[in-house]
Amino acid sequence: MTDMISRIAKTIYAVGSNAAMGELFAELCTMLDTNATTQLLEHKDHRFMGLTRVIRRLLQKWEELEVWFAERIEKALRQRKDPPEDFPLAEDRTTLLQLYALLDPITKLNTRSQSESANQVEVLLTLYRLRLGILDETKPLRDRFRSLDLPPHHFRVTELTPLVRKTRALLVVHFQKHFFQRYTDTSQFSDVSYIPEMQMVLHPVFKNLESGIARVARLCNSQLVIDPLNPHLRHTRAIVEENVAAVKMAVIQRVRKVMESLAKGEANNQQAFLDQPTVPVPAQAPTMYSEELMDMFGQPPERADIGGTQARRIEDEIERWLADPSSIGRNSDMKTESVLEYWQRQDGSNTYYFLPKVARIIFAVPASAAQIERDFGVSGMLVTSHRTRLAKHNIDMCSFLNRNREFVDITQCKPLDDNEQELAVPRSALVALDTPSVVLPFAEEWEQQMAASFSSASIDEETKYE
Repeated sequence: MTDMISRIAKTIYAVGSNAAMGELFAELCTMLDTNATTQLLEHKDHRFMGLTRVIRRLLQKWEELEVWFAERIEKALRQRKDPPEDFPLAEDRTTLLQLYALLDPITKLNTRSQSESANQVEVLLTLYRLRLGILDETKPLRDRFRSLDLPPHHFRVTELTPLVRKTRALLVVHFQKHFFQRYTDTSQFSDVSYIPEMQMVLHPVFKNLESGIARVARLCNSQLVIDPLNPHLRHTRAIVEENVAAVKMAVIQRVRKVMESLAKGEANNQQAFLDQPTVPVPAQAPTMYSEELMDMFGQPPERADIGGTQARRIEDEIERWLADPSSIGRNSDMKTESVLEYWQRQDGSNTYYFLPKVARIIFAVPASAAQIERDFGVSGMLVTSHRTRLAKHNIDMCSFLNRNREFVDITQCKPLDDNEQELAVPRSALVALDTPSVVLPFAEEWEQQMAASFSSASIDEETKYE
């Protein structure tokens, strides 16, 4: 891979730094497509350029690059000079196509998880799609550079170049170590939070454990290498199914714990209400019937077990939710409702009691820290430019409103005329600098200080041109 990147760098440098060839590359791009871009790469120092984008641009300009390097050699021969190096990537087109087929889905996952409003379930499902596709070394790679108008083309496993096979194997190991190990390492079943999986279980469309979590966990366990010295050894079918069942149970158990914590808080409130002092009961109940009947049948009822009742409600609610066929609907504007809007509707219809509260807690966890870091970055730039003009509480308010635009809709603000605008400006924000308008006790001192700010020479120079 290092040699490949070195050849890519040589190609880009040769095209960008050769002034003797003039505008030949731009003319070649325009000749093949009048609407095409005329630069190989447009690099900016303040922006990070990924390898996937570079490979895609090289493939897009492949014909132009071949013609450009061939013309450079012919020009040197016409001038009776030593010919320069030929196209460094001339033999690497197949490798670049396969690398792009491997890296493009991962780049889309990175973009999707770092978007302005990333969807948690969508990010997890994209990870699952990677594991079932390009991270499964037994499956072919689809040519993603091929036009969608043409029939799809796939690179079979036996057709992959050694560099692509090695890169794919390293990616599989990396994703297994940093994420999918939560489905294969039995020591992590009780330690991992499984928050993304809980979010998927609480989604009305993707809550089926067998089609999502179990499918990926089964693939990860069946392809896990038990002994690196014997890479052919795998788990038996019984062990695979046992681990899959443990993962499913662990995810449901995390949801149950959140529900139990909510039920416990309500039970404590209810118990405190029941423990309030009531009308004192007489030491001996009045005898309404015979003592024999009272002793046999007159026992008062015992206080109900609140904890047992709540536990049964939780189990019943989980079972009803996993079997509920309801799905995402549309709101009053005929737009597809979000997951939280769905749970708000369920809460309003009293279909579920604990799960809407659990959804509010679980979906408050973001898909990644990228949006939070972006919020801090934008707020930092805002504070830096207005630090000397805004109070601390105003800076906090501006930062909040800047990252939560839905709280302030400028289009709904009432337009103000000039008089209303003057009245709307706080008096604390106005400083009277016009001398006639200064009527305060220190007006004379103000004039003296203003006059002292200018030298006599500058005053004479100003009056000379009047």
